[in-house]
Amino acid sequence: MQRTLKFLVIFMGILILAALGVIIATVASRMSGEEEGAPRAAKSAAGTPFEMVELGLPDGSSVAEMRAAGDRLVLRVRLPTGGERIVILDLESGALLGTVDLGGGR
Repeated sequence: MQRTLKFLVIFMGILILAALGVIIATVASRMSGEEEGAPRAAKSAAGTPFEMVELGLPDGSSVAEMRAAGDRLVLRVRLPTGGERIVILDLESGALLGTVDLGGGR
C-alpha cells in the first residue's frame, strides 16, 4: 500500500512539472507575438496602413485577377501590348516583392 502511494505521489509530481512547463512555454510564445496557426496577414489587418505603392505598369494596363496567398497579394495584370504580368505584393508592408513577365504581347 505504501509503495503504491509513493509511486502515485511521484507520478503526480511529474505531471505537475510537465503541465507547468507547457504553461511557461505558452506564455513565452504569446509574449513574443508568435501564435501558432495565426496567419500573419490576419495580424496585420488591424495594423498601420502603408503608403501608396507604385507598380510601374504602363498606361492602359488592367488587373485581370487578384488573389491573396497567405501574406502575399498576387495580381495578374493585362498589359496594353497584349501580354500579361504577375505582380506580387507583401500585404503587411505593401512592398513590391517581384514581378513575372508572362510575355504574349506584340
